[in-house]
Parts: sequence; structure tokens; C-alpha cells
Amino acid sequence: MRKFLLPLIAIMLLTLACSSGGRAKVTPPPSNPDGKVLFFDDFSNNNKKWDLAAEGDVREIVDGVMRFNQSSAKTDIWTLAPVKAPGDVIVDVDTAFVSGSRESAIGVICGYSSTENFHVISFGFDGYYEIYKYVNDEYVSIASGNDTTNIKQDANKITAKCISDRLTLISNGVVIAEGISSDLRPGQVGLMTGSYDSVPNEFTFDNLIISEPAK
Repeated sequence: MRKFLLPLIAIMLLTLACSSGGRAKVTPPPSNPDGKVLFFDDFSNNNKKWDLAAEGDVREIVDGVMRFNQSSAKTDIWTLAPVKAPGDVIVDVDTAFVSGSRESAIGVICGYSSTENFHVISFGFDGYYEIYKYVNDEYVSIASGNDTTNIKQDANKITAKCISDRLTLISNGVVIAEGISSDLRPGQVGLMTGSYDSVPNEFTFDNLIISEPAK
């Protein structure tokens, strides 16, 4: 069984404001069919004040996207959304492969309370996907498999649902995986990538929407 989350390294985060490179601003959506929009970012700038890193494993907002450039092998890197997270969330985000290995992981963190306790809904541009969790720093796989039909090699519109004890991965409008976790608790939402032996790898996120499910 392949794990996306590998031994963690300490991550030093720096606040970095980057220009949009002239990209037109996108108007935030007034609502989401699934519920109330709590947070929207088209990454035209860093006015939402994300924590980013300018050296090593880079997280930066540039040219209208959130760019992750991962240079460390066998590590995960992430940044947490600068918004108070509710208990249940739906996360929509556009993801794109830029360069490196498609076997690397990209995805969404939810229920984050510490570096030892969080859930991940993730996939690779090679078609592999996994939903897993860390509880008291112990890795537990919840669901995994391969789908090269609905997970595209270069770009995917992803929806990650963390509702009650159920976690769901939707790629390009198709449900890819679902799993149950009794450990899912309210916590922060984040964006992440993970690497194996092959680095550097570069990915982007865009048009992030965090919603509260309809009651």
C-alpha cells in the first residue's frame, strides 16, 4: 500500500506577499450549491495573508495561483487557510501539474488541530488517490486506489468533503473515493503536496472555495 504522507520535516513558514502578474481579479462566488461560502481566494495577491515560504520547499502566490515547488524528497509540505474553520467543510479547488513527478501527492487537509492530528484527501496526477489520517502522529489509511479516467494528468477540479465522519474525494465532478473516520473533528483547512524520491516537483492551486454544508 502506498502512503502519501511520509516522515515529516520541520517547516519554517514565512509571510510573503506576491504580485498577481496582471491577472484579472475573479469575483468571489456569492454562494455554493452545497452550502454557505466561508472563504474564497483566486490568488490574485496575498491580501488574505497566507503563511508562505520563500526558501527551500517554496509556497508562494505568483501569477494568479498558489504555487508549491517541492525540493525535499519524502516529505509533505502545506499551508493552512487563513480562516476560522467550522466543523464540517466542503473545499473546492483547481489543481494543476507543472513539472516533476506525477506520482507525487497533492490535496486538501481538513480537521487539522496539530502536526500530529489531521485528515488528508489527496491524489497524484498518475491517477493514484488516498484518503488518510494522522492520529497522535500515527498514519492510518482510510481509502485508496487508482482512477486514470477521472483524474487527469495535467489539471483537475477537486472537491474534498469533510462532513460528520465521512470524507469524500470528487475529481472533475465524479466521486472517486469515500471513507469514514470516527476521529474527524473540527479543525483548520489546508493545501498540501507530498513527494517521494523524485524531486523537484511543482504544482499549482487556484480558485479555492471553502464552504459550510447546507443544513
